[in-house]
Amino acid sequence: MDRPDLSAPCAGAPPPAAPGLLPAPPRGGPWRAFWHLLQPVLAVLLLLALVGGALTSVGLWLLRSPDGTAWLLARLPGLDIKGAEGA
Repeated sequence: MDRPDLSAPCAGAPPPAAPGLLPAPPRGGPWRAFWHLLQPVLAVLLLLALVGGALTSVGLWLLRSPDGTAWLLARLPGLDIKGAEGA
């Protein structure tokens, strides 16, 4: 029984590179690599901006509405307020 020659390239395989030659650099060069490295950083910054905006809006609501202020003051440890009224 003959064994197939495994050292021969497959029909759809690219030809082997010549020894000692470097592969071609990826398309786009350093700017493309920079952009791909910058995308996760931009995503994290966007997420931090969204969380910061949400916390700011919640804080403004808590401080500007009577119900929000009462809720916030009720959760401060060591502070007892009864019948709070203010401007």
